[in-house]
Amino acid sequence: MSFGTIEDGKLLANSDIEYLRTQGALKGEPVPTRDGTVTRRSSRVTLRVPVKVYERGKDQRFVVEDAYSLKVSLWGGLVTLNSAVNVGQKLVVVNQSTWETKEARVVYLGSLQQEGRLVGFEFLKSSPDFWGIGFPSVASPRPLARSTHN
Repeated sequence: MSFGTIEDGKLLANSDIEYLRTQGALKGEPVPTRDGTVTRRSSRVTLRVPVKVYERGKDQRFVVEDAYSLKVSLWGGLVTLNSAVNVGQKLVVVNQSTWETKEARVVYLGSLQQEGRLVGFEFLKSSPDFWGIGFPSVASPRPLARSTHN
């Protein structure tokens, strides 16, 4: 397991919301909602954790895929999967380091790449211990400091 860097939230000022949603998810930045507001329930952390992802196949049996987390938060994570999943689809995610198991829902699908597709998921319930780390609180935006020099 390797620890990465904690990324501070940034307000995004571009008006192309779909571009921002995709690029923000890849960079770990706050993701704007469809109306352009930016919210984040918890900080994201770059963290590589081995996980097993179970998804229900067409025959109602579970398909299992081994993956690694790319970004994680109290509420979910970002992984690369080869399986075809859909937004809203329910998954079961198992942390292979701790064997903790949580139900999740797909909330983001990135473009298809050679190594798979980026898949963002959120846990159905907050899971502060799933990733085995403590998360910093989300910092509120700070106003720019004004110069007192004239």
